[in-house]
Formats: sequence, structure tokens, C-alpha cells
Amino acid sequence: MKKHNYCLLILFFFCGWVFGRHVEIPDLQLSELNCNQYSQDQPIMVELENCAPVELNIGGYCLTDSEGLTYTFPDETKVSPGGLVVVVMGESEEVDFPMNEEAIWLFCTEPWRDDFLQKCGWEECALFRSTAKMPDSLIDFLQWGNVHGRLRVF
Repeated sequence: MKKHNYCLLILFFFCGWVFGRHVEIPDLQLSELNCNQYSQDQPIMVELENCAPVELNIGGYCLTDSEGLTYTFPDETKVSPGGLVVVVMGESEEVDFPMNEEAIWLFCTEPWRDDFLQKCGWEECALFRSTAKMPDSLIDFLQWGNVHGRLRVF
């Protein structure tokens, strides 16, 4: 059985090498979104997780939605290994539950903050390494919306 598993593993890596389809797990991931489009009781929140074994400086990285609204992380925003960053589209007073003290909490006070991730129908949230938002700087991406009356997440 072990020989069979090794053959599959070698075949998997060979096919990935030949076809150029190797899958990388990003060091920084979109781990949670709170964007209730039908209630303004809670502010919109985006949580990121550092999956790397080292500290990451995400200063200059940005989050963007399908309308092009963009939140840029402040310079020198450093996330420890396994650490979390929560971006809140609003003020700290709007968060009415205990905040995880181990996470980095950032608050967006831009005038457009209430419109972030609020497009009805299809919506998306993308994380980029820079505000240039070029395909090679895309780190993570999530898309969701209603298809035939049912919520779909891609």
C-alpha cells in the first residue's frame, strides 16, 4: 500500500510540474467575512489569518470589493505567525461583542465604509499585495451571490 501511495504522490507532483498547475497555499488568507447585506446592526468585518511560520508585514496590502472600494493596510502592520487581523468597516464602538485581544483590530473610517461588500447579487472580496491590484499580486479571493434564489459561495 505504501508503494502505491508514493506512486500517486510522485504522479501528482509530476503532473503539476508538467502542466504548471501547482497549488500554493497563501501565507495570508481571508478567513472570515461578516457582511450582512440586510441588517446594519453589525459593521462589515473581514478577518485575515497569517498561515506562514513567520511574521508578515502587510503594510500596503489592500482589500477590495466588486465595486472597486479599497481598504489599504497601514504601513508596518505586522502579523505574527498564526495571528489574526480584523478589519472593521466602522468605529470600535459599533462592535457589540468582546473583541479577541490576540487579534489586530483595524477600523476603517472612510466615508464609503458602509458600502463595502454591499452589492446585491454577486459580491467579491479580494486581497492584494499592493493597491495596483495586478493579477500577480492577488493573494486570496472570495466570491458569493444569489443564483436562482440560493446563496452560492465560490
